[in-house]
Amino acid sequence: MPLLKHFNTLFSPFLLFFTVLLCLVSSPALQAKKKEAKKEAPLHYEALNPRQKVAYLADLVFVGKNQEADEKVSQGEPSKLDPKSKKRFSVLKAYLDLEQGRAAEAEALFDSLQGNYPELEAVLPLWRAKSSRLAGNPQKAVQILEQFCGGPCLPPVPETEPAVKTTAKNKKSKARPKEASPVVSGPAPRVVREYASALCEVKDARGEEIFQNLLSGANGAERDTTRLAWVHCLQKSGETTKAFEELRSLFVQAPGALSKKQLEENAGRLGNRGFSPDDLLLRISNLKTQERWGEAAQELKEFLAQHPSERPLRRNETADTFFKARLYREAAQIYEEIVQDPLLTEKREALEKLASAYARSNQFDKALKIQSELAKAPDEEAGASQKVSYKIAFLLADAGRCDEAVSAFQEFTDRFPKSPKRDDSLWQKAWCEYRLGRTQSALADLKLLLDEFPRGNYATRASYWAYRIASLIPEENGAEAKAAFLEKYPESFYERWDQIRRGLPSNQCPALPLATHLGEEKVSPSFFFSFSDGDRTALAELLSLGLWEDFMEIYRKGTGEEGNTSDDLKKWIRLFAEREGVSEDLVWAILREESRFKSKALSSAGAMGLMQIIPQTGYEIARSLNWSAFKPSDLYQPIVNVRMGTHYLAMLLRQFSGNSVYTIASYNAGPDAVARWEGQRSSRPCEEFIEEIPYRETHLYVKKVMRSLWNFRENPSAFYAGD
Repeated sequence: MPLLKHFNTLFSPFLLFFTVLLCLVSSPALQAKKKEAKKEAPLHYEALNPRQKVAYLADLVFVGKNQEADEKVSQGEPSKLDPKSKKRFSVLKAYLDLEQGRAAEAEALFDSLQGNYPELEAVLPLWRAKSSRLAGNPQKAVQILEQFCGGPCLPPVPETEPAVKTTAKNKKSKARPKEASPVVSGPAPRVVREYASALCEVKDARGEEIFQNLLSGANGAERDTTRLAWVHCLQKSGETTKAFEELRSLFVQAPGALSKKQLEENAGRLGNRGFSPDDLLLRISNLKTQERWGEAAQELKEFLAQHPSERPLRRNETADTFFKARLYREAAQIYEEIVQDPLLTEKREALEKLASAYARSNQFDKALKIQSELAKAPDEEAGASQKVSYKIAFLLADAGRCDEAVSAFQEFTDRFPKSPKRDDSLWQKAWCEYRLGRTQSALADLKLLLDEFPRGNYATRASYWAYRIASLIPEENGAEAKAAFLEKYPESFYERWDQIRRGLPSNQCPALPLATHLGEEKVSPSFFFSFSDGDRTALAELLSLGLWEDFMEIYRKGTGEEGNTSDDLKKWIRLFAEREGVSEDLVWAILREESRFKSKALSSAGAMGLMQIIPQTGYEIARSLNWSAFKPSDLYQPIVNVRMGTHYLAMLLRQFSGNSVYTIASYNAGPDAVARWEGQRSSRPCEEFIEEIPYRETHLYVKKVMRSLWNFRENPSAFYAGD
């Protein structure tokens, strides 16, 4: 707009018209933009044809965007749909009606589909019953489910398959004898739960008995969801005191499947009952036991705001909780109070914690002041002065005070020549010299590092940056240094990066596409070769509709063989990457570096499966996908693990606007840490950002995943084989 105003002051309206027209026609950038817009136009919901809109809605439901899907349902055109798409549209609309509390509308739609949708005959009765119950017709719900179950819907009965006997013949076989395993017969637990809920609403005593039987065999999110339904049953029966005690037990245990808000809302429906301060503290303690530090810190903050008299009693607990939740500025404020306490006995430990909190919240001057005080203080701990000396130098570098850092690192290496931190100190000093533009000094430091530690942790990166810096110095032979580096470290991250960085704009990291839902058919019954014909059709239809919970109910009853081969992984990764809008090569790269394709992988931190998801993150993802029956053991199933890992990766990719380096780093270190580093170092070139990642594990992880990503693009077939 300012540019057009300027033209109006210089040219007549007539001349302005032709000038602007010429600019519009001739501008290459604008022409490219128009081509790109034309290319992307079909991706927008409004531009899709009616059938594609139904597939698009299904994709939104699949990724947990029910609110957005509900807003778009009204734009659908069912009158223009083919019969199959029309049924799918009706299911999606009914499902969203039910989710949004429009039970009567959902009931009418589900009733109209009964008998007309053979692919979904295994799940439609449950939806009909639930919508009828919530619409105020519990007796109808009981009748629907008893007809579906062929009588009362009772909890599934675990049976045991006979173990395969070891005979003389199979003793020689390499295959292990099959162990006895439970086989579940009977209706799915959520069918039984819905039946029990309907019985409770018609005052049938069988409801309470069925709930008790269900709870005795449930686990994971399924148990938590069942317990909450049991609370509702007790409430309907008028046993509000018992209902509240059950709800209180759920609240303090802090189950991953149920949010605090959800439990508090249910308490409010039991006659304005609330949870006591002791309940809140016990819940926070359980959150910490489960290492759910973010939730624990938030709830502790809310608790102290409501009960300020408790604050002095819980200073250490609060500060440590905030620190572990990475709320470093808040932690520093509490540690400040702690170190000022005249009765404090372990002052050095408290000061070290305060200095760390200052450093991680970018309050470097305060952190340096404390470390300087610690350096002067008499201490009995062996090596304490060495530790403090290094920390001071490192903090100066982290604060961007490179000139001072160079001197501090030099002092450290002179004073402690045999320190285990010597290689690290030499690298940090060289890097600061490089950032200051002192190329000769930086190169000399790198050569010294390589001479002393030719096979050390910094060998590859020091060799690379020695070549890069040598290329900037006229009297150095940069070409020879480059050739020597490439000969010594072929196929390294740095060799690949050196090729890619030349095509990148200054300061930018390689970007990954943020795909839009295409509204296309993606699932085929052939995906489920080991299932019966009827189950294959139902699984494909439910997955096409994006109804993951219903899909998993049938999938769990199958052979469990799907997803255990490289071909299965290919189809799941391709399907989930497309539906989530994630680059397929990124999923493969993450998966390879996390588990080396081992579906039963378990880390020391409790991360499970192919994409190494910890159970609590699994619960959080399950909540976002409206999957109430998730249990941690599901993470060992390839289809579940890839589904959840891809969903989480998509969230990170969008948070960091497609920046590949930030996304990969956040998968390892968490998005909060990467957002903090981004704020500190966003002006740095991408390769320098990678080198300055403070966490060594994350620094190496980014390089490994980037290298795997490039390998996948160059040779997918070898990658699939695990090479």
